[in-house]
Amino acid sequence: MAESAEPSSKLPPLVGSEDTTVDSKGRLVIAKKFRTRLGEGFAICAGEFGCLFAIPNETWQQMQEVIDRADPMSEARRTYTRFVFGIAADNLKMDDGGRVILTEDLREFAMIDKEVKMIGAYDRVEIWDVAEFKKFKASPETYNIAQREAIKKAYDEMKGK
Repeated sequence: MAESAEPSSKLPPLVGSEDTTVDSKGRLVIAKKFRTRLGEGFAICAGEFGCLFAIPNETWQQMQEVIDRADPMSEARRTYTRFVFGIAADNLKMDDGGRVILTEDLREFAMIDKEVKMIGAYDRVEIWDVAEFKKFKASPETYNIAQREAIKKAYDEMKGK
C-alpha cells in the first residue's frame, strides 16, 4: 500500500485533481501541477483500489525499504510485492510534453481506455479510468473490496501486524 510509506517532509504534498487522456500509443499526459513534485525517476504501480499510483522516487525507495525489512520467504511479502511490483514501471521520465508511457499491463490493470482522472493524494497521484472513478465514488466502502482486503492482509502480515 503506497500510502503507508512515510513521505519526506521536504516534498510538498500532491493535491488537487485533473482530467487528462491516454493517447493511442499509451502515453499519459501528466498534469502540470504534478510534474515537478513527481520529478525524474518516479514510479507507477498498481494501487489496491484498482487505480494506478504515480509515486515520487523518494517515496518509492521508502516502500522498498519496508519490503526489505520483511522476511523474503514470507508468503505475505511475496503476495504484496507481486501485486505492487509485478506490473510497476520505475525510473520514469516525462517527455517534453509531460507525457509518460503506461504499459499495456498498467492500462489493463486499471481498466484505462482513454479518459483519465488524476487525483493528488498527498504522497501519490492516483490515476483512474474516469468510468471506474465514478464507480468508486458511488460506493467507496465496497468498490473492489476483495482485492483491497487481500492486499491489506498481505501488507499487514508482511509488516508483522
